[in-house]
Amino acid sequence: MMQRVRLNRVHKLTPEMPAPAKPVILTNTKNTIQLNVILVEVPLNSDYYTNATQKHTLTTAGVSDVPVEIVGGVRIDWHDLCSKHEEGDIVMTQHAISCSLSGKRVRVVCDDTDVLVLLVHFYHIKCRGRNPASMIMSSLLKELAVIDIGTTATEHSGIADDLLQFMGSPEQIL
Repeated sequence: MMQRVRLNRVHKLTPEMPAPAKPVILTNTKNTIQLNVILVEVPLNSDYYTNATQKHTLTTAGVSDVPVEIVGGVRIDWHDLCSKHEEGDIVMTQHAISCSLSGKRVRVVCDDTDVLVLLVHFYHIKCRGRNPASMIMSSLLKELAVIDIGTTATEHSGIADDLLQFMGSPEQIL
């Protein structure tokens, strides 16, 4: 019983303090929201990205339903990509597909096979017959393969429409 009480405790997280253990953050929604603010919102409001995004575009979804894009040091709130979905995999997929369709090369850095399945499925559905920019998925671990989402969607076009059924999630989520 003592362990449960400690895991449900709401901490006052700050960027300067060491983060509590993973279960402490992930088992309490208020702690998770605070961590998102520290990891996403605080840096977005600093000068760091002004220099870091001169050659690249950063698109991120933070605590808000409205994703933020920083390109050339300029912050843009993408109200047209606003999403009420809480599942991070779905939000990431939605933004990646939108960026690819708008002509921006996309690199999704993630080790989650659910994200791979979602990317391949929705790339096949939404990008077929259009001229999307390239999209790759790479791991946080450099020794793992980089996956070309467009090529994978084309090579597996026979099953790409039905991939969500394999995940146990056949409904349209984007």
